[in-house]
Amino acid sequence: MVSLRLLTCGLVGVVAGAVLSPLFDRPVQAAPASPPTRGSAITTLPANINVPGCYYLDVSGALGAGSSALFVNSDDVCIDLCCNVLEGGGADPGIKIGAHTNVTIRNGHLRNWSVGVASTRDVTIEDVTLTDCVRGADVGGGSRIERVDVIGGSERGLVVDDFSVLRDCRVFVLPRATFGVEATNSCSLERVDVLGGDTGIQVTANGVVRDCTVSSTGAAALLVGPFSRIDRVIARGGSADAFVVQGRSRVVDCGARGFPSGAGVRVVGDGCQVENCTVDSCAQGIVLESKDALCVRNRAIDNTTDFVLGPNNQVGPILKSQGFVTGGQPHANFGTPIP
Repeated sequence: MVSLRLLTCGLVGVVAGAVLSPLFDRPVQAAPASPPTRGSAITTLPANINVPGCYYLDVSGALGAGSSALFVNSDDVCIDLCCNVLEGGGADPGIKIGAHTNVTIRNGHLRNWSVGVASTRDVTIEDVTLTDCVRGADVGGGSRIERVDVIGGSERGLVVDDFSVLRDCRVFVLPRATFGVEATNSCSLERVDVLGGDTGIQVTANGVVRDCTVSSTGAAALLVGPFSRIDRVIARGGSADAFVVQGRSRVVDCGARGFPSGAGVRVVGDGCQVENCTVDSCAQGIVLESKDALCVRNRAIDNTTDFVLGPNNQVGPILKSQGFVTGGQPHANFGTPIP
């Protein structure tokens, strides 16, 4: 029997005995003073939702449940959790949607489920915290996840299928977790912060990753497939490579620091572009393992080896002299200055 408890919002997050850092202390929205003006109340749990429409959670007390808290058995459903916490026994999905489309989950907290929100089709998740779940959310293609915090995931933080969008999310997974964010083809990530996990962010192909941070990973901080674009991403502190980039991808305006056993940027596919990136305190700065890459206007300093450049690539001149740069070299790369 799964233990299911409903609590109020505003709990202090603790993972493995440690209070969460201020990065995850987003103010919690106050519980609504009155029920939503439209929709049907959910007054018992577990609940089956079989009819399209809007619903809001309106229960109190402690309940027992045999599996999930909510089963969505219809398309076109919107559920407002009204700032309640759904807590399970760790073996079942908290909200199980299945093969239904156009479902929205918002304004609540799910704790200690196998998957916080599980769906094989598109789902929208907004303003939700997912704590101590094996997977925070595992959803189908075309999903939208915004302002979602994942705290203490033990396997994966967020798993999304093709053409999904993630914005303004924070993912704090345990070190043994496989991925912070695992996304397949043509997904877009903007302003997503990931801490922990083996691989911080993986996008299979055709992805866009912008204005994100990835820290304290066991393997690659960011692993992207072919035809992807990475803009203004910061990787800090990891045990392997910071950025691993496959063919025809672009890495622009990015930074990597503190990867003593790996590279700041490792290009493993042909035809990539690495531009205006800064890499320091790594075993290797920028590594071009393939061909037909463009490498210009980068800065690699204080690495064991700043540049490892394979043949048949286009690389701006590498300057290591101190003092003023003269001679009009707008495409120059800069290495550790030689005294």
